[in-house]
Amino acid sequence: MKKIVLSLALVSASFAFAQKKEIQNASKAIEKNDIAAAKTEISKAEGLLNNQLYFLEPSVLEEYYYAKGVLLIKEGKTREGAALLGKIADLKTIYTGKNSDKKKVFFVGKEAAEKSGIQGLKVENYTPKTTEKVNSFVNPLLKSASDEAYKAYQAKNYNKAAEKYEEVYNLLKAVGNEDKTYLYYAGINYQAAGKNNEAIEIYNGLINSGYTGVTTQYLATDVKTGQVQSFDKNSFELIKKSGSNEYKDLKTQ
Repeated sequence: MKKIVLSLALVSASFAFAQKKEIQNASKAIEKNDIAAAKTEISKAEGLLNNQLYFLEPSVLEEYYYAKGVLLIKEGKTREGAALLGKIADLKTIYTGKNSDKKKVFFVGKEAAEKSGIQGLKVENYTPKTTEKVNSFVNPLLKSASDEAYKAYQAKNYNKAAEKYEEVYNLLKAVGNEDKTYLYYAGINYQAAGKNNEAIEIYNGLINSGYTGVTTQYLATDVKTGQVQSFDKNSFELIKKSGSNEYKDLKTQ
């Protein structure tokens, strides 16, 4: 019996090592801008994981979110990539323990831990390590995403506006400036586009999170059009610091 238990432990350890190695290889490939290699390594890791991300240590899960998030954005799937990068901000409270097969598990947040049904999980704090890299990658994307969302809304392309506002929300979350107002905007636009299921899902999530809608607006007037535009905090601060001549009357309310 001891030999069998030991064998299972060795298999589990080897399995975890293989996942970790492939995710680390994917992260390194992203740093080198080797998209093909990153895609291959992530595919290998996902084949082993079978969607069971709770087997990954927080540091490895963070690398997975970073590598795949950046990869998706570089492939033009910005909305999906932003959502993954946004998940890095959730890696703060980890519930850890062992499942019925004696495999170590790591659940992100209380809700996931309770859904697992595993008793006796211990709470650990985790500090993400990719913050600087994520900020450097995401900041240039924010203003563009915000502008596209606003233009799509003005053109009454509500579905695109909704997707772009979701994208802005996740990009902001990834750099530590989460603002649920953009999810609210996404919900309104999904509703206007006739996508009621998507709108209801967002509204329910906002209600469950305690969102009240009370927030600070960051406004500036476009010099060319004379229109007042709303920005996220990060983009607003960038405009202020750059001294851009494209906008005037910068204010908050």
